Amino acid sequence: GMLQRLQESFETQQRFTGYASHELRTPVTVIAGHANYLLRRTKLSEDQVDSLKVIHKEADRMAKLVNDLLELARADAGLTIKREPMNLVEVLEDVKNEVQPVTDAEIILSISEPLIEISGDANRLKQVILNLLQNALNAGSKKVTMSLEDDGNDVRLEIFDDGPGIPADAIPHLFERFYRVDSARTKKGSGLGLSIVKWIVLQHGGTVTVESRLGEGTIFTILLPSLNSKTSDRLILPQNLWGNQNKDKLAN
Repeated sequence: GMLQRLQESFETQQRFTGYASHELRTPVTVIAGHANYLLRRTKLSEDQVDSLKVIHKEADRMAKLVNDLLELARADAGLTIKREPMNLVEVLEDVKNEVQPVTDAEIILSISEPLIEISGDANRLKQVILNLLQNALNAGSKKVTMSLEDDGNDVRLEIFDDGPGIPADAIPHLFERFYRVDSARTKKGSGLGLSIVKWIVLQHGGTVTVESRLGEGTIFTILLPSLNSKTSDRLILPQNLWGNQNKDKLAN
């Protein structure tokens, strides 16, 4: 019946996404590589340099989109993420060291202890944090605080920015694929980033929630089961995100 036809059409679409992403990856890498080679190895006029930089930048953007589509194809295929004990503090420090030199905004780390362990995939969690941080910076935040604490059951990661905030009517749709807020917040990007963030967090047995106030800022809160948590199988319920601690952060 109709349900079966819908299911078949969805499966065809999934296969296409996976196949197309694989096929697109190679030419995009080749384009970026050749643009890079010309920039480094040849004598060029200023106009040619500008043009090659555009080619390189757009090829990079295309590569990111292809990777996003591949990641979603993996999610649709029901693939699980391989997890192992890891220190989340190192991932946050890596992200800060990578992004701070290329932004004028201030990135602050607030970490309760030097070792906060979870069972996870370090590369994918780095992707999550980079995505949320980049969103905040693209929206024009001048200061982003990434805080991390472990209460023995849950590891709580907050990414708090002083950007323009997200309109209330957009919040329920933020994690939908291809959804983009019609505001300064998403001048760039494919609208896939947050749906991938959500998938990765769910794969870690966690939750991701967002609270935002226009003109004040946005907090993304991720709760992940602590490595030695007795509760790693239970559903983690988000706490009130605008507790006193966060109001203080807003006031500063």
